[in-house]
Amino acid sequence: MNRKALALISVLLVVGGAFLCCSVVDDEDSSAETLAYNTPYSWTVAITAQPWATLYMTYPHNAYYTHYIQTDGSVKENDYASIGFQYNSSTRMLTVTLIIKPKVPVGTYEFEIADVLPGSGDELNVYSYQITVASDKTVTFNPNGGSCNTPSSTVRQGSTVTLPAASKAYSTFSGWFTAASGGTRVGGAGDTYTVNDNVTLYAQYNVIPVSITTSQATAYMVQGSSFSYTVGTNPSDANISVSGANWLSVSGKTVTGVPTASSAPAGTYHITVTASYGTQTAVQTFDIVVAEKLIFESVPTGGIIAVPA
Repeated sequence: MNRKALALISVLLVVGGAFLCCSVVDDEDSSAETLAYNTPYSWTVAITAQPWATLYMTYPHNAYYTHYIQTDGSVKENDYASIGFQYNSSTRMLTVTLIIKPKVPVGTYEFEIADVLPGSGDELNVYSYQITVASDKTVTFNPNGGSCNTPSSTVRQGSTVTLPAASKAYSTFSGWFTAASGGTRVGGAGDTYTVNDNVTLYAQYNVIPVSITTSQATAYMVQGSSFSYTVGTNPSDANISVSGANWLSVSGKTVTGVPTASSAPAGTYHITVTASYGTQTAVQTFDIVVAEKLIFESVPTGGIIAVPA
């Protein structure tokens, strides 16, 4: 029998899963690959001659196919998997493309490609794959009252995702946690997270505090004069309000006002300046003393007060 003229490719598939994490043995070579549902992955192996192809699936049910491999390719499939064959007669290389379907359960199976001589059963080349199967898992990102541009991410079990950023007004993002409050922090924006199950992660935040960074001493004024006080805050975009005198108003960060005889009777005004940032506030108080007019008195000693003509 001419071994180069009659070669048989036997493909053995013992299935028990969905996503495939493969440990491949090609004589002395090995590598690891991962497949997802309905996602093709190809192995290219050397064979002796243009072969017949035998596909044998022993799990979840027995299915046996024999097909002569054409150079333009062919596909065999059932409810659990699809296997495509592409043979290059010039290079004598066979490409086997496997697609696992969602009906396949999670588990472990072996996948073997063997270049077998018909009749004798001699194996010329054997390529064996120990495959660990994992399912599709989804991470849901709950912005927890804020916003996040990535609502969810679906990856194969055991794979990693890059955690997105989240934001919330008047707050800083402190990371992703396993609960809306408390829980365990799993990382911040840009960190990697290993997905082993369907999970919801919650953004948590630190509220930004507000403070007034300037001070105002007691001010003494007469009716008709101007008062002005520019308030410094941290953060700088905090809002300012004032109370204690109806003749005072706020423009941006500056408190201004002119006490008049009609609006501001002489007396002491207890002023409160409030800086607001979201739900956070800071308060500062000071007094403004308003008089009707200034009275100057001079009591000379041994001299004369001269009044200019």
